[in-house]
Amino acid sequence: MRLEGVLYNAGGPMASVTVRFRAVETVLNGVLAHSVYEFTADENGGYQIDLEPGVYKVWWNHKSQEALLGEITADAASVMSLPQALAASPTPITEGAAQDLVDQLRAGVDEANEAKTSAQRYAATSEKAAQTAGEQAHEEATSAVAEMRAEIEQLLDLISGEVVHVSNDG
Repeated sequence: MRLEGVLYNAGGPMASVTVRFRAVETVLNGVLAHSVYEFTADENGGYQIDLEPGVYKVWWNHKSQEALLGEITADAASVMSLPQALAASPTPITEGAAQDLVDQLRAGVDEANEAKTSAQRYAATSEKAAQTAGEQAHEEATSAVAEMRAEIEQLLDLISGEVVHVSNDG
């Protein structure tokens, strides 16, 4: 990460201010823990420094006064000012926190799989119930049609008997 810009306070640019960066931990392909980088602003308050990837505590030092400004996370490609880096730095994640996130994700996947299995079982049960209900309705309709046919045949027999009876009398 390259930090560059001009240090200001209410009175304007700040010359001869030293800013120190102390690495918090060792990072693979990055900085070693406790490594120190620093710059001293020029007479116009200008500064520029390149930092290895890693997490740093940032200290300000001017006229024997020192203050912790905060923490930054440097990557390999960013270019920004010190205030931007301080504002943009996320809180570093610990191995334990990362494992907790992984465990939460796994639990969520397990819950989703259980819900999917339950939904599939319900769908299969519903489909079977619908099929059974459909078959039952078909049987009832077939039975009703058969009963209606029988009644119609009886009526036809009755009508034809009366027609024959009426024509024999006349």
